[in-house]
Amino acid sequence: MWQGFVVLLIFAVWAFLDYDFAPVASSLAEANWALIGLGMTLNVSLLYLRVFKWRFFLSAFKTFSFFNMSLAAFAAYTCNMVIPAKVGGAIQAWLLSKKEPISASSAFGTVVLTRVMDAITLSVIGLLVFSTMEIPLDKSHYWESYRNAGIIITVSLLSLIVFLFIFRNHKNIENGFKRLAIRFVPARMQTSTEKVITLFWEGFEVLNQRRTLGIIVILNFTFWGLVATTIFIYIKAFGISDIPMTAPLFILLAQAIGFMIPSPGNIGPFHAATVVGLSFYGVVGELALSIAIIMHAAMFITNSLPGLIYLWIGNLKISAIIREAELNLTKANENT
Repeated sequence: MWQGFVVLLIFAVWAFLDYDFAPVASSLAEANWALIGLGMTLNVSLLYLRVFKWRFFLSAFKTFSFFNMSLAAFAAYTCNMVIPAKVGGAIQAWLLSKKEPISASSAFGTVVLTRVMDAITLSVIGLLVFSTMEIPLDKSHYWESYRNAGIIITVSLLSLIVFLFIFRNHKNIENGFKRLAIRFVPARMQTSTEKVITLFWEGFEVLNQRRTLGIIVILNFTFWGLVATTIFIYIKAFGISDIPMTAPLFILLAQAIGFMIPSPGNIGPFHAATVVGLSFYGVVGELALSIAIIMHAAMFITNSLPGLIYLWIGNLKISAIIREAELNLTKANENT
């Protein structure tokens, strides 16, 4: 866990160093707090939309209580906000298995698949953004390399996932993918990695239903489109209006990369990614940092507070949940 705090320190210094916080405070005071409140309201709504999406991945098993699904998901969001390691998926699966007739390993497989579908959606968005965005002349050399790298990464990831989806019913492909994947992980993690891939592969079964697949695709693009809308609202709250429509999507992609870096509450990596994304559109310095601070604070509050309420209703403690989730999911995978 200490590695997460080291990452936090490094990125926090990088994100906040050399800034004058007097203008930051002034920008925060002059912000349109009605728009910020609107953005936070939309943030909470998106959490429920995420649960609604998850429900379709679970439909291969049965229909579960939306309250119990929300309890599991919101508790996971809260834990991810306060713990450097990304253990939310394990917590989400374990809590649902405690409330509904589904094994923790099966529930975890659906959580993994939702993450994969999110990656597919973001890859498509990234491909569109990097292919169409205009690069200012004064940044052409610097940003051209980023755009080309973005296109290569998104095309590669999307091609891999499409390949796996097309050949999802071929056992030889599945076994070959497992053998390739375990080459890149330590020996002690190879067994668990292989079992996670098995669960992920089994999760593809729900996508064999064309109607369900169509709904999931629509919900995914709707969800990430609304996330970009919240980013646009927060930017507008600081009086910035002369940015292209692709700007929130580009900033979203930058933040997605920041989320991949383990840090308590995503403090540091999130701010750095947001500032870098905003700088491309000429929003720099203390103003960019002010927007990043508001975005992060809004995300932290809306991701944590509802989860704490659900935990209070369920009479659950975060520390106990983390220990039990990791232990029970490990046992479940061993029995898979």
